[in-house]
This record gives sequence, structure tokens and C-alpha cells, in this order.
Amino acid sequence: MPASASGTVPEIFRYAELDSTNAEALRQAKRGQVAAWFLAESQVQGRGRHGRQWSSRPGGLFATHLLVLDLPVRTLVALTFVAGIAVHQTAAAHVPASIRPDLLLKWPNDLLAGGAKLAGILIQTEPLSAGKTAIAIGVGLNVANDVKTTSGQAASLAQLGGSRSVNSVFSTLAAAMTEQISLWNEGQGLSAVLAAWQDRAMIKGTATQVRLPQGTIKGTYAGLDASGGLLLRLDEGLMRTIHAGDIVISPPQTEAGAHP
Repeated sequence: MPASASGTVPEIFRYAELDSTNAEALRQAKRGQVAAWFLAESQVQGRGRHGRQWSSRPGGLFATHLLVLDLPVRTLVALTFVAGIAVHQTAAAHVPASIRPDLLLKWPNDLLAGGAKLAGILIQTEPLSAGKTAIAIGVGLNVANDVKTTSGQAASLAQLGGSRSVNSVFSTLAAAMTEQISLWNEGQGLSAVLAAWQDRAMIKGTATQVRLPQGTIKGTYAGLDASGGLLLRLDEGLMRTIHAGDIVISPPQTEAGAHP
């Protein structure tokens, strides 16, 4: 496996079941682990953003890449976009070519396939000694697991006619993640990362709703700012930058299809 951002070849730890691969990664970081992957066949406390549960049934890829870096947390936030590109590349490599244009990155941390959720990303950090920070880059990608929901808003690679091999999908993800982290280059390549992420997201002008604690605002997607915040053009023409919130887009569409 290629070396990680720290220059260390990541170890791979596999488990039949964990509470959460992110939680295990952060526990191991406190014990001195600096570069590793943690994989579980299932999770009993898998989580998404804002503490939401992520269904973690056998047959899916539930993996966390652990890094330990000496960087401010504000710089590490961009790893959500780094991971998004890697996850998009991975999915594109494991579905038929006809499906790839339907793959869409949704701000800030989801991968959709025809509007249905295919993968989610969760970045968590933990301060360590000597000013270092442990970063857990968690990925939940539906491969061949049961993703039936009452709303039909989830999809898997197998349902899309793609791979059913979790090991094969993980190998692609690990290589793609290493490549994208290298391009990010501890924040020096952020602008290139954001540009690549936007190439895989909805086109500017897509109708977008943002759900915030104080209510929902509506507008159109206008790209990302220099830090990765979502730019929303309000109906009255004003521009607003969103740094946290849930978005609903309609219709889901990309500018140039997938970029495997």
C-alpha cells in the first residue's frame, strides 16, 4: 500500500464488528498509532454528521483512515473534500460506465447515485500531545449490503450493477485516498481539491434548500468559497455562505458526468 501523508505505510486492522471505525481509530491514536486503516464488517454505533446513525449492515464498506498531523483543525476540515473525491473515484471505478454520470457529490460529505445516497463521509479529530491532532476519515460506502428503505433514498454498488467485493472496493479507495491526500499536500493544494470536488458536484444554478436550526433557506448553488463553504444565491439575489447545514438539491445533476 502507498505511504500515507505522514510517510508511513498504513497498517490495516480488520474487525468482524466494531462500535465505530472512527471511534476505534481515535482510540488507537491515543495509544500511539499514527497511520492506519480500520475496517469493520458491521458497526453497532456507526454515525454520520450531527450524531445521526449510519446503517452498517454486513456487505458494506465501513472504513476509517487514521492520520496524525501537526496542523490546525481549520486546515483539516478540507479533508472532507479530499475524501469525497476519493470516494467518487472509487465508486466510478466499480459501476458500469453508463452509471458514472449519475454519481454526484453533495455538499459537504455525501455521494449520491441518481439522487439516492451511496456513501457518506465523517471527519472527526482528537487533540494529542505535542500539538498533534489525530484525524479519523470515516467512509461508509454501500457495496452489497441491504439498503432497502421506505423512502428509497439509498443505493448500493451491487444494485447499480457494480462490484459486490468489499475487499476490491477498499483497495481502490485506499489508493485513491492516498493520491488525493498527497495532492491536498497539508492544505497547500486546497484550491485544486475544491476545483476537483466541484467538477463532481451539481452545476451552478441548481435549486438548493439549506436546512438550518433556525429554519430553511432557499436559493441556487453558486459554488464553493476559498475555504469550502457553500455559496448560496438567494432568491432576492444576495449571496450567502453556508458553513454547516443540511442541503436538498433539485434536480441532482453534474456538469460533465463522472471523473473516474
